[in-house]
Amino acid sequence: MLVVSLMRLGDQEERLRKQFPDVAFEFYKHPSVLSREVQEKMDVLISYHAEVDEEFIESSPNLKWIAWYATGVNTLPFKLINQKGIQVTNAKGVHAQQLSEFLFAFI
Repeated sequence: MLVVSLMRLGDQEERLRKQFPDVAFEFYKHPSVLSREVQEKMDVLISYHAEVDEEFIESSPNLKWIAWYATGVNTLPFKLINQKGIQVTNAKGVHAQQLSEFLFAFI
């Protein structure tokens, strides 16, 4: 399995490789530096970049899962994603407590 992250994760990168030795991880800073060869082989994508569009999805024939590193997924091409049977997860609720505290601070 090839997991591609379109964000660098610092110390987490090595920890993931050690914790999941049977999984190949590749980390990039931006979709523009991702090679076509890697894109065609990846099974899982971790990202939040707007460049993950229909062309990107079409160029990723093995893609099975998009782990969206944000709450909003409205920029993703869901019609195509659904046609291809790709699973999508996001970080829904990740800021709920912070936003609640922020709002109470203004009351």
